Amino acid sequence: MTSTTTPAATHPRLSLSYTSPSHASFFVAIDLVAPPTEDSAPDRSRYLHELRCAVVAAQARVNQELTPRMDEDKARAATSATDEEEKAEEEKAEENYGEQGAVEAEG
Repeated sequence: MTSTTTPAATHPRLSLSYTSPSHASFFVAIDLVAPPTEDSAPDRSRYLHELRCAVVAAQARVNQELTPRMDEDKARAATSATDEEEKAEEEKAEENYGEQGAVEAEG
């Protein structure tokens, strides 16, 4: 008796991958039902509904993964901007050091 299995490559699948130099990568794969072989409206509607549900699920997973990463990036950028502003203020204060006393002495 011979057993026949369908290779995974022929099974329809919605998949996506995310890579970033500064964050961990992730991969999403959702198995789909096979498209209808007959051209009936109810079968097509069911298939398209299931496909849409898979896309919504994939988008939810992407949002779940990327939202915290975007928040981390924003916090890092805000900290960096604050540090740069503080450095600029310190440099300006150093440049102007002693000038206020000189102006008051002249006046």
